[in-house]
Amino acid sequence: MVELWGLFLSSFISSTLTLLLGGSELLLLYLAGQGGVHDSLLLWGIATLGNSLDGTTSWGVGLLLAWRFLFSGLSRKTPSCSGAVASSGAARPAALGD
Repeated sequence: MVELWGLFLSSFISSTLTLLLGGSELLLLYLAGQGGVHDSLLLWGIATLGNSLDGTTSWGVGLLLAWRFLFSGLSRKTPSCSGAVASSGAARPAALGD
């Protein structure tokens, strides 16, 4: 039973953290090769569930962050070039006027 939870956690984490790519696949192959201790379909289902839940979690966090920045107005606060030039004391063309 502990192996199944380990497979679930490994598959949940490995689809987000790129440092652990392949970890859940190796664990899945190891558990499947133990000689029938666990059903292969059960192992596949647990690994699929972990990967799917992690993908959904990542999508949800991205959606929440997008909504937060959209409604807080941070996405519209971009510095303008004219303000940067005026504050730096650079010469402006005479056509713009003072």
